[in-house]
Amino acid sequence: MTRLTKGMIDALVYILDARNTREVAEIMKKHLRLNTDEDAETSYHSLRSIASLDIAPDPAAWKNVSKISSRG
Repeated sequence: MTRLTKGMIDALVYILDARNTREVAEIMKKHLRLNTDEDAETSYHSLRSIASLDIAPDPAAWKNVSKISSRG
């Protein structure tokens, strides 16, 4: 779980760093099958507007995970 969380944080930091705009847009263009560079840039800016480093768990969701885990 720690490795997954660290990987997610590293990915978000990379995405939010303006120096990586072109590379992130190219990756999105490839994997989202976008046709133009303009579509990739628009998608990148949309992603940046919703991505954040706020990774605190939702207490209600954490409680549900704990219940499910304790059943096993």
